[in-house]
Amino acid sequence: MTFEDFFTGIVIIAAIYYFIKFRKKKKDKNDTQSDSSTTQPVSTNKPDYYQPRRSSKLSKPEHMKYTKAKKLSEDYTVIDFETKGFDPERNKIIQIAAVKYRNHEKVEEFTTNVNPQSPLSPKIKRITGLTDEDVKSAPLIQEALPNLLDFIKSDTLIAHNASFDMKFLLHKMHEQSVHQNRVYLSRSKDLP
Repeated sequence: MTFEDFFTGIVIIAAIYYFIKFRKKKKDKNDTQSDSSTTQPVSTNKPDYYQPRRSSKLSKPEHMKYTKAKKLSEDYTVIDFETKGFDPERNKIIQIAAVKYRNHEKVEEFTTNVNPQSPLSPKIKRITGLTDEDVKSAPLIQEALPNLLDFIKSDTLIAHNASFDMKFLLHKMHEQSVHQNRVYLSRSKDLP
């Protein structure tokens, strides 16, 4: 037996082994999924739209919906939020920034810190660069949000992490009973 024959035999054995192993895993996974379909889902306190996406059938509540821009306008506002966490129901916005562009030229800025009415964690201080001193005398979200919406008016919004920023914006608008006719969104990677 030559080395090439030996090596070919090893490769064939390894291929058969992995084929059987992954086929068994796939079968086990399918069995688990069929078993889990008869059990009730674990309940959490969060609404469905905050749950991990298991199916495209989950629908967002009306206040969390927005229209995605079909094409990039020459006039838009870029928004960004700093927050105390990832969940808009439990975590507060601590800084709002928006930059208005006309014909892709920067024309105006809006920036404000927001008082979360609780201390910032060391991790949030490190990530955002904000301190408790920076936010303690800042306006509350009830004051800052209408100012932001007045600044945005009916512009198309652009955000780097669009789903994150929109989730916070729309939830806080709903929470404060502040409504705007339409919110259009594009992503920062769509910029020229």
